[in-house]
Amino acid sequence: MTKQELEKKVNELRSLEQMEKELQIEIEALKDEIKEEMTAQGTDKISTDLFNVSWKPFFMSRFDSKAFRQTHAELYEQYCRSIETRRFVIA
Repeated sequence: MTKQELEKKVNELRSLEQMEKELQIEIEALKDEIKEEMTAQGTDKISTDLFNVSWKPFFMSRFDSKAFRQTHAELYEQYCRSIETRRFVIA
């Protein structure tokens, strides 16, 4: 791939990423409008002829590794493992 081809692809990628950001903003705005309506109706579920929409509380537990590391540093180090990842960055 030539430098010009690479630059063209990077520019296209950046353009698409900008569109993605703009679409994500629109998506979140629509979700917020639907949630506001559900709140106004005092419900966590709305049904239409085409869709069922729910917005319910959801509970889950997560392990607090930061607190565990502070209180049990030796155990944390004993079970900590390194992994390799790759990061794609355009600067």
